[in-house]
Parts: sequence; C-alpha cells; structure tokens
Amino acid sequence: MYLKPLRLAQKQTVRPWPNHPTVCLKALLMCVLIPSALTSNLAQAHHHEPQHIHYQRLSQAFEYYQQWSPQNAEIIPHGPTIRPLSHDDRIKPIRRSLSRLGDFQQSSAVSSVYDEALVSAVKTFQKRHGLTADGLIGNQTLMALNTPQQDRLQQIAVNLKRWKTLPSSLPQRYVLVNIPAFHLQAVEQEKIVLEMPVVVGTRETKTPVFNDAIEYIDFHPFWNVPPSIAYQEILPALQQNPNYLASQHMRLFSSWREDAIELNPLIINWETIGPQIKVYKIRQDPGPWNALGQVKFVLPNQYGIYLHDTPHKQLFECTKRDFSHGCIRLRDPLSLAAFVLAQEKETFDVQKIEAIVARTQRTVIRLKKPLPVYFTYQTAWIDQQGLLNFSQDLYNWDKP
Repeated sequence: MYLKPLRLAQKQTVRPWPNHPTVCLKALLMCVLIPSALTSNLAQAHHHEPQHIHYQRLSQAFEYYQQWSPQNAEIIPHGPTIRPLSHDDRIKPIRRSLSRLGDFQQSSAVSSVYDEALVSAVKTFQKRHGLTADGLIGNQTLMALNTPQQDRLQQIAVNLKRWKTLPSSLPQRYVLVNIPAFHLQAVEQEKIVLEMPVVVGTRETKTPVFNDAIEYIDFHPFWNVPPSIAYQEILPALQQNPNYLASQHMRLFSSWREDAIELNPLIINWETIGPQIKVYKIRQDPGPWNALGQVKFVLPNQYGIYLHDTPHKQLFECTKRDFSHGCIRLRDPLSLAAFVLAQEKETFDVQKIEAIVARTQRTVIRLKKPLPVYFTYQTAWIDQQGLLNFSQDLYNWDKP
C-alpha cells in the first residue's frame, strides 16, 4: 500500500477514499483490540497517543487499510512458481490484488501474461513484505497476497500498541533499530535521513527490545570475546587446533582484570578446562579479520549489546538476516558514524571519518551528548519512501 508523501514536521490528515466515509482511528482500533464498552475512554486515549512520525504514519496506514471492502479480496490458488513472460490463469487476479494494494498502477487485468510491468510490481510487493524481491511468484508471495484484511489490521494494531511503550515524543535526533525487519533508520527532526539493512540476533540469541544511548565510537576496536562464546565456540575450535587463537589474531589473558597478563595458549590443557575457560579473557586484535570490523558504537547496557561493522558483508545479500549473538551488524557503519558525529562541535564529515579509518590505529571518540538508540520490534512499519511494510514475526512475539 502506498501512502502519499507526508510533511513529517506537521500534523497530517488522511483523506478518505472516494465514496467511503472517514473512519475514526480509535474506533477502528477498538474493533480490533478492545470491547465496545470502553468507547467513553476514546477522547482520553487519543490525548495520550504518541506524537512521533512512526506512530502517526502507521495510524494513517491503519485507517487506509480499514476502508477496503473485504468482499473485494480474491484468494489466489497455489501452484507452480510463476516466472516472467509465462502465461498463467492466476495472473489476472494477481493484477487485481496488486492494483488494490497500490503496488500495480495499471488497472487493466485483461492479459494473463506475466509481463515486465507486473514483474516490477511484484518485486515492490515482495520487498514490502520482507520477501526476496526476485519477481518469482511462489508460495510465499501468494501467501502474503492471500493474507486476510483482518489479519493485517490486527498486525498493524499490535504494532501501534508497541509504539505506546516508548515516550510519546522522541528526541530531535536518534537511531531506530527494527529487529524483525533487519532494518535501521537514523532520524533527525522527524525526517528519516539514513536507512540501512542490519543483521540481528538469532531465535536462540535474540536481540532484546530496549532503549539506550551511544556514548562513544570505537574505530579499529578490539573484540573481547564474551565468555559464553568462548565456551560454546572458541573452546571446541581450540580442542581441534591448539593454534586456533593465533590463526584468528586472538590473544589469551589471565583474567578480565585491567592488570591481567598475556598467556601462551599452548600451555593450557584445552581438553579438560571446560567452563573454566570463562575465567580467561580472549581478545581479538584490530584488523580486517576482526569480528567487529572497523568500528563499533558503544552504548553500555545490561545486555552487552552494541552496533558494529562486520567483515562478513555477504550476509547483507540475504533477505532473512538473523545471524548474530544479539548485537547489531551494520552494512554501512561509516555513514552511521557520520550521522552520530554530526552533532559534535568538531566537524566530522565522511572524508574525515575515512581518514580515521585509513590510519588503522585504534581511535575512540566520546560524544559530548549521548545519542539515543531505540531497539524495537515492528512487524508493520513505514519506510523512508512512505510505503507500508510488513515483516515476518521473527521471534513469534506478535502472537497473543
């Protein structure tokens, strides 16, 4: 579904569709979430609605979606994958469905040929629904097309409710991580100025939902291997190859204390050490091999979560990007660094940041004013182009 371009700094009014009455958002939410006996609380609830762009735009999308007639929906049967330029009887209802959703701008549904214009529309639809945008109409694409209107309304309503756990008004500048969308936005004065794909935690090592603030940026950082990773992943590798640490540019220290001394890994009996490996600190040196890449953004928190670069750029080619132990891996960390440092008195443009990176020396820049970061779980959200997106429920948190 397409939303008309919005002036983000101003209040917006959604225009009703032709021949449809204007629908009150709170009344719609009530139909999905709360019993009708609570209608007397609408005015008070409206007063406490979040005022930031993410909630307001999603509210408008909810109104837009509600105005569709369920009777116009078509169920498109599953079958063989439909490929570009092929003939298929399902093409006509697919054209109608995509036109109703706003992804296809041509109203004609006469042809049953999967032509170039329709391929482009399908790719847009796939991208908006967190699917691989390859233009092939397989079962996953058909499932998304066949999702009932009421299910989408419920999904939007759940996400509107989540926004209410954040402050009603967000600061002038902040970073927003959307975990199930594998997506990051940088926002300034209610305008999305930067977007990028990210890698998030797996279902076993979930990225938590929380708020914090970036306090400093660490260029060419060391990586202190978390004890859990040392025990579960590094120890088996050492048991197979006692020279594993050296091969990965890692060093072993006697403890996690500041005055810990460096040890020779070859003097340790890795076969019998077991969980005691957690007593030692394993640290990876800066360099192209480093798991944190060239830069990390540090926001001290109880979860040990931060944002960082990665040497494994190929992971961003995947549509589903839950590969980390919980931290956020960035496709374009230097652009984020430029955004974060733009608020500093000293000028940090992209060229200066690239020069810092080129020196290959560890450089820590502490922010005069910490920059807020919000880790959210949004399976329905609006992107920089004003398009309504749906993400898969990665951690199954949408379910009641």
